[in-house]
Amino acid sequence: MLDGQKLSTSRGHAVWGKEVLSPNTVDILRLHLGLTRPEGERTNFTRDALRRTENEIFKLWLNWLDEPDQEIKQDFGGRVPDAGDWAPADRAFFARIEIQIGGDGTRLFG
Repeated sequence: MLDGQKLSTSRGHAVWGKEVLSPNTVDILRLHLGLTRPEGERTNFTRDALRRTENEIFKLWLNWLDEPDQEIKQDFGGRVPDAGDWAPADRAFFARIEIQIGGDGTRLFG
């Protein structure tokens, strides 16, 4: 359902991907659909509900990020400290990542 009515492309009552999808919204939309459309159950899609899901996610992230932000301000004068040299286990883990992405790092970091 869309806004309480059955979807109908012939009547133009549909949600077109280009209306709601962008590189910034694809994960929010995926999460929203996962939360609101369990298999085998008809649900109603509204853009307002999608915006509410997005707002809730941002609130969760902002609350989650607030603690490390406060620690950085208090303990390091607002500047993220240098991580320093990597431990051998860190280097080994990074080497495994490089193997998975082709070795030059461009797909992950490029």
